[in-house]
Formats: sequence, structure tokens, C-alpha cells
Amino acid sequence: MRTLFLTLLLSVFALSPADAAGPPTPSARGALAKKPAKKKAAQKKVAKKKPAKKKGKKRRKAVAAKPVPDLTEDGKPNVLAKNAVVVDLATGEVLYEKGADVPVPIASVSKVAAALALREEGLDLEGKQTISLDDHKVTVRGATSRLRVGATFFNGDLLKAALIASDNRAVVAMGRAIGLDPAKFAAKMTALAAKLGLEHTKFGDPTGLDEHNVSTAREVVKMLKAALADPVLQPILSMPEAKVEPVEGAKGSIEYVNTTRPIRAGKWNVLGAKTGFTNPARYCLAIAAKLSDGREVGMAFLGAEGKLTRFGDFSRVVKWLEKSVAEQGPPLPEALQAAEAAKEAAAIEAAEALQAEAPAGDEDAPADGAEAPADGAEAPADGAEAPAAALVEVPAAPPAELAEAIEQATAAPAETPAALAEALQHAAEAPVAEAGDGQPQHATKGR
Repeated sequence: MRTLFLTLLLSVFALSPADAAGPPTPSARGALAKKPAKKKAAQKKVAKKKPAKKKGKKRRKAVAAKPVPDLTEDGKPNVLAKNAVVVDLATGEVLYEKGADVPVPIASVSKVAAALALREEGLDLEGKQTISLDDHKVTVRGATSRLRVGATFFNGDLLKAALIASDNRAVVAMGRAIGLDPAKFAAKMTALAAKLGLEHTKFGDPTGLDEHNVSTAREVVKMLKAALADPVLQPILSMPEAKVEPVEGAKGSIEYVNTTRPIRAGKWNVLGAKTGFTNPARYCLAIAAKLSDGREVGMAFLGAEGKLTRFGDFSRVVKWLEKSVAEQGPPLPEALQAAEAAKEAAAIEAAEALQAEAPAGDEDAPADGAEAPADGAEAPADGAEAPAAALVEVPAAPPAELAEAIEQATAAPAETPAALAEALQHAAEAPVAEAGDGQPQHATKGR
């Protein structure tokens, strides 16, 4: 009866068996609580197995830079710097130029002029100078210096730091060593530039940080040439690296590496160089090198946009110059050059001697510019002296021994330069041969 009664109640109120059973017991409640936890754990496992893909931007593939041609279409070096010049330092001949006379900022190339001014003022290389806080304040705009405030260094080492690694504190400290603050130091550099004939070169500070430090490519080469003539500056300007030891105030040596890559590469015979960079000046380079034919060439590249562009310009110019050397062939050996000069001198001397032996002109002879005798006029009798105009101007052709010496030198030039020079000299000093009838022998110039 009870079961029937409950069934009727369920049918009337539509209750589930679980609700009809009443509140769950404590053990039942625990079982119910554990079931959702297992479901969540299963969901986490599924999430680990299939992680969601993050959407991001695709990386662009690096594009290789196009190689820069060595030459332009007209066969000139492909210089990318805005202003440039290439000059033969011995003759002054301009081999290439591009905006060479436009005044532009030159950045730390200014330190070449600073070094010249320090040398002119008699900087004591064995003297000592301590880096001060003022040195730091003046140069705070520039690159980080490795010379600590309070450390003491020899002036010679500071000069290396300035020219090899372009350290700005070193320049200001050396200026103080010769009794000049930055403003007076810059004025001294400007005066020195004027003394060198550099009309467009001016300086606002000794380091190159001031955008008013300006010059032209042509005048930069002249400034570098003056520095290369100094026995102290030239070796420093060509050093690949240098080690500087503090005297006191700091521990450990400072190793500097030259900022000019062609010097570090050792591929070229670089005589000296100085780099520079500021935002107004961009990348600059003053450099001199010795070519395979012995010529010393100075170059300046100003206003290059890329850090390596100035070095690329240097490389392209050197290739262009060396190519012209290969096409023209090597210069004459010194022995041949000396013999050629002696031969010319002997020719002039012989011609002057013959003219001195000729009779004085007749008073009745026609003046310069008078009409010459008509064709068929009687020639001087045999044995008569020929007029001065008929005298030869050069000596006779080289004797057989000269030809033999030249042939031997051509066959083995490394073993016969001295013998060749001696034979050439002997031939040049030989008297002019005379014809059998007493008339001077007619000869032609053989060059």
C-alpha cells in the first residue's frame, strides 16, 4: 500500500526519483562534488593536446644588398660620398674630384688640425695630464670616452687615443696641457689652417662635435698631407691599434683599435687616415695610401650616408688607380731615367759647343724673317763651313755598346741596372761623330 501511495504522489507532482528520495546523505554529497572536478581535468588535458595557434606577423626574408659597381658608365670610380677628391701628393695633380670645393662639416677629421696645432705649440709628449670633470662636460655630446675622470695619462698616449680611436676627452685634456681652453684651442686651429692656405677651413671646437667645424675635400687632403709630414703624427695615424696605460687614478690598460678599417685590414699600404661622424657631417674619411707604382695618393670622402660607404669609396678608387697602372705599365727604372736625363743634358751641351764654334754672321746676311734663297741656289763648296742653321741639335745615335746594354737589360733587368746606367751615361758623354768630308753628321732625336 505504501508503495502504491508513493507512486501516486510522484505521478501527481511529477517529481524525479532523486528528489523524491530526499536530501542526499554525506557520502552521496561527496560523490557528487567529485564528478565535476574530473570533467574539468579532462578538459584541461584536451587543451594541452591542442594548443591554440597564435596569429602573428610573418617575418620578412632578409634581402641581400646589391653590390655597388666599381666604375661608373664613363669609367670613373663609383664614389658615393657627396664630396670627394683624389690627389697625387707628390705632384698635386687632381686624379678625381666631386664637389671638392664645397665647405661642409668634417666631424672628427678636425682632430688632424688639433694634432697639428698641439705639435706647433710644442706639446710635451712625456708630460702628464689628468682627465677632469670639465673634460667630461665639454664632450658629453660625443661618443663614450674610455678615459676615466680622475685618471692621469702621458700626453703621448692621449694623442694616440685622439687620433686612433677619436677620443674627445683626450683632445680637450691636451689643449689644457698647452694652456688653451676649447674656444682658444679652436681659434688656434683656424689660424693654423689659414697659415696652410686653407681658406674654407674653420673650427668651432677642437673635437669636431661642433657643426661649424667645416672644410672642403680638397683642403682636408692638404691638412692630412701636413700631418703625414710630421714624424710624430704619421706613425700614429697609421697604427692599427695601440695600448694606453694610465699613470695613476685607474687600473688596467686601455686597448684602442683604429676606426679606419683599411688600416686594420692590412690589404693596402695606408700612410695614415682619420675618420669622423656627426649627424650634420655624416660619415667622413681622410686617407692617404701608396700605390704599387710608388705614387702616394691623398683622398677625402665627406658626407657619405653609410658607415662603410667611405671605406668602399676608398677601395673603389684604389682599384681604379691600380687598373690604370696595369694598363700603362710600370715606370722606367731609376737607372734608365737617370740615363735619359744625362743624354738630354749631353745633347744640349754638344749643340751649344757646335754653335760656339760656328763663324759669326756676316753683316750683309739677311735679317731674321728675310726671304730665303730660291730653290736651286748654289750650295757651299765642299769643305766650306756650313751655316749655323744647318748644325745638328742632338748628338749622334747611341753607339753599339749602348744597344747591347739595352738588350741585356731587357733580357735580365734584375741583374744589369748598374751596367745599363753606366753604358747609357758613357754614351751620353760621347762626342758627336764627324763625317768623312768634315761636315757635321746629321742626326735625329731618338726618344
